[in-house]
Amino acid sequence: MLLTTAKKLQLLTLCGLVLLIIRVVQTQTLSYVFLIWNVALAYLPYKLSKWCIRDTQPALKRLYSLGAIIFLPNAPYLITDLFHLQKREGIPLWFDLILLCLFSAQGIIYFIASTNYLVYYFKRQWSKLSTYVIILVLALLSAYGIYLGRYLRFNSWDVLTRPLYLIHQISNSLFHPTYYKETWSVTFAFAGFLILIYILFLPTHEVHHKTHQRI
Repeated sequence: MLLTTAKKLQLLTLCGLVLLIIRVVQTQTLSYVFLIWNVALAYLPYKLSKWCIRDTQPALKRLYSLGAIIFLPNAPYLITDLFHLQKREGIPLWFDLILLCLFSAQGIIYFIASTNYLVYYFKRQWSKLSTYVIILVLALLSAYGIYLGRYLRFNSWDVLTRPLYLIHQISNSLFHPTYYKETWSVTFAFAGFLILIYILFLPTHEVHHKTHQRI
């Protein structure tokens, strides 16, 4: 039985929430409740990228596409929540591993679906633009966004709330002799991983001009 992207996400969300509730009841702690917030942030680029190809107003389409790109790193960021995996009292380690993998899988699907919508949108705007270039740019931006979030602890809304400080830290991370090696290493590694994931999990028969009908 083939499931649509929406059905896959609903199934993963349901399973993840069930395990999370079991964990809260079992441990009497809220250790992994933050995963709900992280999934909500991963959902934003998915919704915005949908809007950018369905809305009829050019200005709104550009605004939605920009928002989708800004929030896109939140989707694959869920993968890095595996960093939190450690033996904790009251719950087996394997239980937490499955829980984190369920939420990570949601992040991967949100990333693939959002990227697919954005590829479709940009190809409509600039037909001569290579699909591979779009995917590469989105993967690099997302990977660097993961670095900003996981290592420098920035959030997507810091673009609006702390723009000058964000620019300063971006400059440091990219060019400062102390930091740039880690920055570029993490960015290229995650970008390569995201491109590989996109290639492997996007069906080979997927056609971008039918994306809005299929997802």
